[in-house]
Amino acid sequence: MALLYDGSTGMPYEVPLSEIENFLRKGFRSNPPFVAPDPIAQLTQTDLIAHPANPNSVNVNTASLKELAALPLVGTAIAKKMRDHRPYANVEDLIAQIPDVDWLIINPQLSYEIKPENTETPDAADRPE
Repeated sequence: MALLYDGSTGMPYEVPLSEIENFLRKGFRSNPPFVAPDPIAQLTQTDLIAHPANPNSVNVNTASLKELAALPLVGTAIAKKMRDHRPYANVEDLIAQIPDVDWLIINPQLSYEIKPENTETPDAADRPE
């Protein structure tokens, strides 16, 4: 028996050795069909967590409710939870605070920059007397 693959569906079939030529003429192939690898499946969890900054990413610490709700897998209710639990340093913080969403899928669209609080002291003119 030999293993041949249907030329149109890619399904494998065991074929008697005496019938190989007939099956090859019908469009069967001796090699499995090429299947492009799934790019998401090849990413490791580290790749998903430590991604380079995307210039079009949404900063989860400063985005508006509308921007957060527009993210895939995130609706208004989740966006409100995200806003209420700020700040987030990384995706692990999101997972810990809001486990309802598969954050690793949309993490490449997120950024976690935390803008420092305004630490300037007011000028003498701005101080109350």
